[in-house]
Amino acid sequence: MYKYTLCFIKNKNQLLMINRNKSPWMGCWNGLGGKIEDGEKPDQCIKREIMEEANLDESFYDLKFKGIVTWNDEEFGFDGGLYLYIAELKKDITFSYPYKTKEGILDFKDIDWVISSENYGTSHNIKYFLPYALESDILREYNCYFEKNLLKKVDVKLIANDYYNKISY
Repeated sequence: MYKYTLCFIKNKNQLLMINRNKSPWMGCWNGLGGKIEDGEKPDQCIKREIMEEANLDESFYDLKFKGIVTWNDEEFGFDGGLYLYIAELKKDITFSYPYKTKEGILDFKDIDWVISSENYGTSHNIKYFLPYALESDILREYNCYFEKNLLKKVDVKLIANDYYNKISY
């Protein structure tokens, strides 16, 4: 089981993003998410994180599991992974954006801007997995390889559609 969750909340051609105040990805725009607590399932975690970071309960969105993202950096000796979700808004949000929180600044960003190869303001691996996650219900695993905190490559492979149901807790 991986330790983290990540969700991109979609409204038409925009995504609700957070410019993070702290590591990892401090100062970069990213989806919402965080660490899975003891006894918590990934879907419970992401719902909690969305509520904590954006004050949106599940009546605002439809949530779909989209795969997993893993990363490693042999030189720095870290590795990890997360469960990836997309949430489609089904209600209008009454907050005005940008909106500052203790986690960072929330704002809606155009999808084309987020996944642009010329954009250095987002987490570096997003543009490699987000287009797949937004456009397809096929589950994928995105293995991200870093060297000295620089993304070197991303390998993509298909995973079984029942993968999520097989996660043990």
